[in-house]
Order: sequence, then C-alpha cells, then structure tokens
Amino acid sequence: METASPVTARAQRYNVFLTATSERFGEQQVTRHRMRNLSAEGACIDTADMFRPNETLLVGIGTLAEVIAQVRWVRAGLAGLKFTHTIDINRALGKAAIPPKRHLE
Repeated sequence: METASPVTARAQRYNVFLTATSERFGEQQVTRHRMRNLSAEGACIDTADMFRPNETLLVGIGTLAEVIAQVRWVRAGLAGLKFTHTIDINRALGKAAIPPKRHLE
C-alpha cells in the first residue's frame, strides 16, 4: 500500500507592484524587473527570459539589498524564484507603489 507524500503549506503570497533588481553570480550586469507576487519564500518576476532553471541570482527587493534566490522555472517571460532563506515581508514591501496590508507575524 502506497502512502501519500506529506503536503507542505505554501507561504502566503502577495500580489505586488514592486521593482526588483537581479544580478547573476560572477557578472556585474544588474537587470530590473517587475515583481508580480511575493512571499517570504519566493517571488515571480517578469522580463526574465534570460534566466534558466536552477540558476542562482542576487536579488534586490524593497529595502532588502541582497537576497539570494534560485530560479525554479521560466516561461512566457516570467520566472519563479525561491529564496535560499525566508525574507522579512515588511522590509521587502517597503518600496511598493501600492503596498498590500502589512504581513502580521
């Protein structure tokens, strides 16, 4: 009899309108992206066709200058990022054009 694998809860996602920057390790070119959604564990950015799954990036979000993220997927100009460590949502939302309600801890 097979047992189902445990399902892990996904962190709450926020639809945001943020500008994010990214830099590939070993390169000095910084690119700008619109961040479409954000959670404490990851994000979705646009203008991301140049990235490849499993690539590691240094990302700037809001007042967070250096967040290490791994590209999980790329399609239709979007990329899903997974942060190597959870981030402080309130600091990331610090520069949002229209910030969502503050994350309650």
